[in-house]
Amino acid sequence: MFIQLVMLTSIICLLWGGKRILQKSKTINYSPGKLLAWGLLSIAFSIFSYAIRDVFIQFELYKIQYVLYQIGGTVQAIGILLIFWFVFQEFVPRFFIKIIFPIIIGGIVFMIIAIAFFPTMSIIEEAPLEPVPYKVISHPWQSNAVNIAFFSLIIGFSILIFFIFLYNSIREKEKKGKIKGLLYGLGILLLFLPALLCVFISPIFARIGYTIGAILIYKAFGMKI
Repeated sequence: MFIQLVMLTSIICLLWGGKRILQKSKTINYSPGKLLAWGLLSIAFSIFSYAIRDVFIQFELYKIQYVLYQIGGTVQAIGILLIFWFVFQEFVPRFFIKIIFPIIIGGIVFMIIAIAFFPTMSIIEEAPLEPVPYKVISHPWQSNAVNIAFFSLIIGFSILIFFIFLYNSIREKEKKGKIKGLLYGLGILLLFLPALLCVFISPIFARIGYTIGAILIYKAFGMKI
């Protein structure tokens, strides 16, 4: 089953990258690296929840799959928060942290509340790119206002990340530093931007994005140390 192989690849990459980054961060006493590592490990757990959820979907146990969706979504939001904390510690001037980071926290808290408590629709479809019959479910919210708010937050976070790393790349004089910044930026983007695909189109495309993001971030961290 293609979709399960994609999720397994995502989980392995995130666990491998998170574990290696955590070990290296402990060795060199690099606190921001620990935030990045736990963020990656949290997202690995969330994708594991989604993989187990898919099994229940095939057996039409929709209430159980929805609980796993809520657990995975909540843990993924926490992982994104940890990764943003890493970005702000490493790449953002302290003055802007005091202004922008509370907004980030507010946005993540809203996502967690929306996933846990706001009513959603269940759109059941056959998985794309899957050679055998395999059902997946997307859960956009019933309220258009919540959908628009979620969409706006993800796009806003993406633009913020883009400009943070663009600014740092412009300031960086060495080519290696520019490449590192590009890898960080693209990798982090691919750990949360595909959530839009997961909610509004199909989970399979999001999981491919998470896998690529994990690889890029690990490569960038390796260049740093």
